Amino acid sequence: TFPGLARSWPGMASCRAVAPKATEHTRLAMGRTLIDSILHRLDQYTQKNSAKFDKQFGTRTYGRMDVPVNDDPRNPTLWGYSAINHDFFREIMQSIPEPLEPYTFVDVGSGKGAAVLMASEFPFNHLVGVELNAELVHDARDNVEKFNTRTGKHIAPEWSVGDFFQWKPPQQPCVFFFNNPFPATLTLLALERLEKMLSEHQYP
Repeated sequence: TFPGLARSWPGMASCRAVAPKATEHTRLAMGRTLIDSILHRLDQYTQKNSAKFDKQFGTRTYGRMDVPVNDDPRNPTLWGYSAINHDFFREIMQSIPEPLEPYTFVDVGSGKGAAVLMASEFPFNHLVGVELNAELVHDARDNVEKFNTRTGKHIAPEWSVGDFFQWKPPQQPCVFFFNNPFPATLTLLALERLEKMLSEHQYP
């Protein structure tokens, strides 16, 4: 699935061969180097495929930027935004083991709308993007218009501008998509909120 990554595996093998004679510090350093190399290759692969997606549909979904994690002015925490790789997204959706027609697709931290556009390839009942940053939602709406023009589709996602933790979810059954929208501590809180929501409303 990831061209060029295979060349990293010989390095992993040599890492294992040297490890018994290496110090713990050296082994950790070698492990970090290998992980950084793999992440770098994955990032290059994502950039290449995102550029291909944008070129095909006339959109501008990919780009890295730091955005606030919530709307509390006292919280200066920023989190890196970047779009999901199209191939990764397709594999994730295809792995869902039941029909998608009854479900609303909800992208938490929808950014410029990449995942929502990709979700339109699948038979979801409705598409929703939840995003704190109003500028990104403006870009997402613009990308939907360009996507519709290029494809002849008429997708009409619902955009919710605001903090996910203040957002009221729809009553219909949902597929929630999280592409690393928060730091780990907030992600755990988000999952707790979803569990609470499910306990309060019996979705079909």
